[in-house]
Amino acid sequence: MTSFRDVEKRLILTAAKERIPIHGEFELTSNCNLDCEMCYVRQITKNELSTEEWKKIFKDAVDNGMLFALLTGGEIFYRRDFGELYNYLHDLGVYITLYTNGTLINDEIINILKKRPPQMVVITVYGADNETYEQVAKVKDGFTKVDKGITLLKENRINVVIRTSPLRKLYQQVDTLIRYAKEKDIPMVYYLYIGPKRNGCKTDLDYRLTPEELGVYEKKFKEAFGYNTNDTFRKGTNGTKCVALKSSFFVTWNGVMQPCAMLPYPAQSLKNADFLDVWHDLTLQMENLPKCNACSTCEYQATCIECDAHRFLEGGFTKCSKYLRDLAKIRAEVRNGKV
Repeated sequence: MTSFRDVEKRLILTAAKERIPIHGEFELTSNCNLDCEMCYVRQITKNELSTEEWKKIFKDAVDNGMLFALLTGGEIFYRRDFGELYNYLHDLGVYITLYTNGTLINDEIINILKKRPPQMVVITVYGADNETYEQVAKVKDGFTKVDKGITLLKENRINVVIRTSPLRKLYQQVDTLIRYAKEKDIPMVYYLYIGPKRNGCKTDLDYRLTPEELGVYEKKFKEAFGYNTNDTFRKGTNGTKCVALKSSFFVTWNGVMQPCAMLPYPAQSLKNADFLDVWHDLTLQMENLPKCNACSTCEYQATCIECDAHRFLEGGFTKCSKYLRDLAKIRAEVRNGKV
């Protein structure tokens, strides 16, 4: 049976052929109540876009073809005007997905979402207990708060999905988190890549898993849920599927359009600029980004998660990353039953 997510993916891929900005991702804030070591965006600032500036960007995006939107952060519920922004965007006829850490979900948030239900609320979990949350996110009672938020969403029939990160401190808790998702009867997804910060800083990456560990990590999810949870709720990370600045765009907390959350180039501010002019300018720049020649002939191309963003963060647009290649090799071995 064809699902709504399947239809959404097809529309996004079709729009990419015509360079229609059908999918927008909006980083509403860089502020967050957590302090995770691997976070690429968190910074406490007062220079974020105002309510009216965000509304203008939303309206301009919809007027130029946007149908699907993702609201992310930072922590989206950290903004006091979240309800106003969410209601405005929803009333423009946009299908909205929310990314949150889940710790700030309360009755007020639930009331907002009940009146105008989102496609889904995706909660990133940083542990299976409060102790791990304190280690990873530097917050007390983090798991208790997230569990309460998930319960509130389910009780009010708001679609909720949980996802987890391939962090070293969470590696031993994967089985526990999978059991938790099954007990709660909610979908669980994962992602494989944690890179350097968005500015390309590669210091202290000890928190991410090795390619070998990632192979085991992914295998556990596939065995537990029976489908490729890495791709089910996202557009895809393989470079051939990437629709960044083809039909999708990302706007940072200070109003800069760029390809995606991880890739800060090419980029241009939307402040005092025409949305469509910025879009066309950046799509042309994106098409002209240098490529990695080795990737096109690599034997592990089918299992590699390389893309412009990942190559850029791992060493450069034209370079084959050893980390990504080793992961692709492991994934191929898992697929062929060798791991």
